Amino acid sequence: MEARSPGGSALHDVVAAEVCELAGDDHGDAADYAKHVNAICRWLARCFPADPGAQRRRAAELALAYGLGALRGLAATARTPLDGIWAGAAEWLRGEIAEAVGRGLELPFALVPGLADYPPPEYEIAMDLFDWMVFPSLECELEIGEGIEFNDYPDRVEIRSSLGASRPALPGQRRTYLLRSGAARVAGAAQIRGIDWFSGGRLIARAGDVACVCLRLIAPAGDPVELPLSAYQFASVLAEEFCWVEDLSCPCGRDTCPQKHRVSAFDPLRVHAKATLRSFVHSAVKGPLPKPTPKSFRDGMLNAWLTNQPDGNRLRQVPLLRERVLQSPTGHYAPFFDLVEGIIRVADGALARRLRCGSCSSLEPGGAPACGFCGGQSFRPAPVTAWVHQGRFDAASLTDLEPIYSDPGLDPEELALRREQETQDTDWEGFCR
Repeated sequence: MEARSPGGSALHDVVAAEVCELAGDDHGDAADYAKHVNAICRWLARCFPADPGAQRRRAAELALAYGLGALRGLAATARTPLDGIWAGAAEWLRGEIAEAVGRGLELPFALVPGLADYPPPEYEIAMDLFDWMVFPSLECELEIGEGIEFNDYPDRVEIRSSLGASRPALPGQRRTYLLRSGAARVAGAAQIRGIDWFSGGRLIARAGDVACVCLRLIAPAGDPVELPLSAYQFASVLAEEFCWVEDLSCPCGRDTCPQKHRVSAFDPLRVHAKATLRSFVHSAVKGPLPKPTPKSFRDGMLNAWLTNQPDGNRLRQVPLLRERVLQSPTGHYAPFFDLVEGIIRVADGALARRLRCGSCSSLEPGGAPACGFCGGQSFRPAPVTAWVHQGRFDAASLTDLEPIYSDPGLDPEELALRREQETQDTDWEGFCR
């Protein structure tokens, strides 16, 4: 007999109609069709065990999630981008990603001068993000003794594997590798202790601004381990047995990417009670807040796409030097400099080192005899790394952003890593408004 949910045959008929509409000819024969319908009904019964009304309201949503590979572990067995994905569900996902991209670009348009004159290609972005969400990795086989090499240069990190040379990681960019099976060892220069990489672990290469790269190893259990490299140092991953490695297509490099940027990871029992599949998709694209801020925008796949464009069009979220004319303690008006988490076109900015005034905390140019804002003559010893916009820049759009209070001398990429820890566990709730 067919499995029936607590909602009875009425719910079963609703789910059957949704499967027929979404799957078309993709649901297989009659036995496969019945299997899909019964599986969705069982999920509805698990998620809303005592609420038949909620089961009927959410039937279409869970049918969409099921058709996209969630709730059935499809991503673990897929070998092509649309392997097992239902046509109707894929069409719905493309539309939602396109809408989220359009809304997500509102923040860069507001903060990056001139971006609206040459807007990023929304359709191309949506298609790339669709591929990242439904088919998030490329596969690489490593025989014993083979590996992946990371060579750090002042302006990039070169990465080579058995697939050949991959895209270099430029400052602010990241690459992620998942060890699906096998065991390997990550080793660097003689003075750097090697670390073991076991099945289920992820290795994230993060390129910094000040000629450094950080390899972050996230084990299935336990705390992450970091292996820092300086300019012209190298590290390698050597397989100690046959390894199956996945090169993740999403270049966000976040610890929570597999849970937040894969549509197959949507689980109504795990996400926030008010979250829906639509809010999951929108938060994956543009970050976890209804009205994005630079900090929340960093969490989204759209930010990762913009960060990985050629230099002329590449955007980055950076600690940006903000200048405002404020009233000083002495009563006169003078420029006051602080840092905000801004978005900048890489070609429009440059790194600079500033000294923080010990009295008012304004970031003054090095070598200044006194603070231009308060007149104080004591500066904190460690310089602060900031990005400065070159040429004329209307900073009016930055006035409402919260200033960044960070440790002095912190590299922008290190600052990004620390800021990420504050949003790693954000739930999905109402993010598509």
